[in-house]
Amino acid sequence: VAGQEFSNINNSSIVLKVSYDDFSLLLTGDAEHEVEELLLNLDIRAQVLKAGHHGSRTATGNNFLAEVAPEVVVIQVGKDNQFDHPHQKTLDNLGSLGVQVKRNDLNGRIRIMYGPDYPVYSISHSNVN
Repeated sequence: VAGQEFSNINNSSIVLKVSYDDFSLLLTGDAEHEVEELLLNLDIRAQVLKAGHHGSRTATGNNFLAEVAPEVVVIQVGKDNQFDHPHQKTLDNLGSLGVQVKRNDLNGRIRIMYGPDYPVYSISHSNVN
């Protein structure tokens, strides 16, 4: 939310909703639960959500997920990272909602396409070597 100050620098991340026709993508940067709660009063529904803070336990909370109601969640995370992201609690929450999860550490580069050539959004990924 513009004009807010946060003691945690992750919560200074830009959150961006991209909409085109009937498709929406919500990009959350490293924003954590504190920011997610502030966003609940806005239109944040999106088919695709980029999980906050690499899928850590401090982001992508249940209230937030219920409002976004994503079909797919993308977790940008490096393989064997020192922080053990994504957190198992986050993965369990996503699993309980039946949300499709795409992760860089498992799926490689993830591309989301929508437009005249893709009337239904398409998500593809390259294999991880």
